[in-house]
Amino acid sequence: MKYIQLITVILVSFIFSSENAEEYYFPVKELTESKVYTYTCKEDPSKTQYWKLTYNPTDSTFVTEAFDSHFFQFEFFQEKRTDTGFQMEKFVTYIQRNKRGEPGKLVRKPIETAVYLWKTDKPYMYSSTMIDEDYGEILFQKKRTFADKEKLTVNSKTYDVLKFTDEYKTTLVSTKESFKFNQIIHYAKNIGMIRSEKNFEDGSSVILELSNILSIDEWNTLKK
Repeated sequence: MKYIQLITVILVSFIFSSENAEEYYFPVKELTESKVYTYTCKEDPSKTQYWKLTYNPTDSTFVTEAFDSHFFQFEFFQEKRTDTGFQMEKFVTYIQRNKRGEPGKLVRKPIETAVYLWKTDKPYMYSSTMIDEDYGEILFQKKRTFADKEKLTVNSKTYDVLKFTDEYKTTLVSTKESFKFNQIIHYAKNIGMIRSEKNFEDGSSVILELSNILSIDEWNTLKK
């Protein structure tokens, strides 16, 4: 009996650890005309984000332009679809004001590029390096691990989701000083990300939940 129980546990673990994640990512074929995903922070609306998503089937590139609650674009992220998932190609961060009160643009050079893979049997990572005028070279790393397949209710709707845990690490190369935080993220079948929960070292957290998907006309009207 103990042997049978052990085999059952191993089989269940294998099923969960090898889940095919392709159907749970953003439905890029429906994003050839851009749509804007609204991620609301109920605890602090100033942390709400808008992600403008666009897929180009000609070169298989998928672009996310991320905006804050005041419609300032703080990130440009370009991925490329492959046979195994999506790989990072370009990663740019925009800053409203640096230490001198000037707008800034930080272009990150990709190192490891795995953003979202179909296979979930082992962790994967994307990372980049960039040069900041104030801090010098900065290394960014994001490691993703599949956690579970479950059901999740967001804004009164229940979804089949895949749950992942992300580990973020930003390091100042010159001093080896690092900043870390973790994230729990859920992707719903045929929708993409519907919930993220960032947990920081000081005990604070930020939860974003998908509240709306806007057409470009609706997005342009909202920004007026």
